[in-house]
Amino acid sequence: AFENLKYSYNASGRLNKVTYLYDMMDNDNIDFSLVFGHQEFNKSENKQNLSKQVPWGVGLSYLDLSFNKLNEIPYSLSLLGNLQTVNLSHNRISGLYRDWICWRPPVQNGTGKNRHCYWFRASAQTLKVLDLSYNRIELIGEIQPWYNVQLAELHLQGNQITTINPEAFAKSRLKGSLVVLNLDYNKLMYFLLSSLERLEEISIQHNQLGNVENDSLPRSSQLHRVKLANNCITAIETGAFNNLKMLDFIDLSHNQLLHIYYDSMTMTKRTTLGSR
Repeated sequence: AFENLKYSYNASGRLNKVTYLYDMMDNDNIDFSLVFGHQEFNKSENKQNLSKQVPWGVGLSYLDLSFNKLNEIPYSLSLLGNLQTVNLSHNRISGLYRDWICWRPPVQNGTGKNRHCYWFRASAQTLKVLDLSYNRIELIGEIQPWYNVQLAELHLQGNQITTINPEAFAKSRLKGSLVVLNLDYNKLMYFLLSSLERLEEISIQHNQLGNVENDSLPRSSQLHRVKLANNCITAIETGAFNNLKMLDFIDLSHNQLLHIYYDSMTMTKRTTLGSR
């Protein structure tokens, strides 16, 4: 690890590529984060007790940067190691991909490291709520903007999103952690989010959706609220809502449906009395 750091420093005179440093941290035995907070300690204590008194685990947990003029996510957020909620709503963020924070190694013959972004690296284990609503984001590509983060809530409403690559969720930890997803007031014409295994509530209202396919909705056993109002939906594919046993609320108002068939919302036949 130290040899890698030394090589990077000698090559440029400084560690000016944070993705290189983070990649080393992923693959070697080094780590760091920036901690907000302090605690007085007795200087006479020996070093073994000192490590117990310095508040390494204490840090900033809630950060609200809403209603500012940010053009991108501040990469300094990647250093904050205890964040639980980040509010970046009502800014001017136009993209989630920047060369100095996103790791894009060349892919040769279908092999190579995963491509991802380190926006929230230090708080990957603690960050639960991310609000990027009312910005200028246009797409979510296959590269993970939330690498290794286990979000419970993701708010993306009020952007200009036209495309969501399902790989951004299917190959991330959000697949098994996300509970609430809001994509209202965007420009989506379709969505494929069946990989989200724990989602409880999804809202994609005021978009340009044309239909609901079998792979559109999360196949989550906990899904209970689906909001698809104010779209252009003309058809629901057979089986689109099937076997969602916790589903108790569907809003399809203000669409263009001519028919809705019973086999779009059925349950698999029970094979035994005990399975009722």
